[in-house]
Amino acid sequence: MNIDKSEINIEKKSNKDKICESILELIIKGKINSGDKISIKEMSEISNMSNTPVREALSNLEELGLFKKIPYKGYKVREFDLSEIEEILQTRSALESFATKLCSKRINKSKKEKLEEIQRIGKKHIQSEDNLKDYSMYNLEFHRTIIKFSNNNYLAKIYKKIEYQIFLFSSRLFVDIDVARRSFKEHDDILNEIINGSEYEARRKIEEHILKSLKNKESLER
Repeated sequence: MNIDKSEINIEKKSNKDKICESILELIIKGKINSGDKISIKEMSEISNMSNTPVREALSNLEELGLFKKIPYKGYKVREFDLSEIEEILQTRSALESFATKLCSKRINKSKKEKLEEIQRIGKKHIQSEDNLKDYSMYNLEFHRTIIKFSNNNYLAKIYKKIEYQIFLFSSRLFVDIDVARRSFKEHDDILNEIINGSEYEARRKIEEHILKSLKNKESLER
């Protein structure tokens, strides 16, 4: 191949990718929620970029299932009905249960310490009781880290396709501090099984933990 080095710069990101990442970060922080409307003009002004990369970014996010295009009006953040949420959670359960099995099998000192550190952060949010958004952020990090520690890149790539869809509606699951406390206790139980290398029990407990969300239909349908 005759390719000049100057033609490739993997460190540079296009404006489109920068906008995509910024919007995804806003979703994680709870600044953008299901049902919110975003216009290309508004996003261009906020990002201080032209309409073209903004349009491309929102189109990409539409392909990821996060936005829905409204003709002549811009985009709307996806809202999920119960059947869609059920399918997403079933998919999540299958992926995370296998990831948890792998994580239990491959656990080491540094991974153990990182998961315990995340749990300490979650405990602080539970004790403060004042911001369930912070708990949602911790919850995302706990599950995301288990996926990462599975050391399976293909699984991680598949999971990433639904991760932000999960976050768009999962924050609605923590309707009060008692729900968050139960979730945290279940995380503790899952982590103990992972640390002990109990592949079957860790897998079973995370499946129950995720699918339990479907029982709370009222908060999911809001």
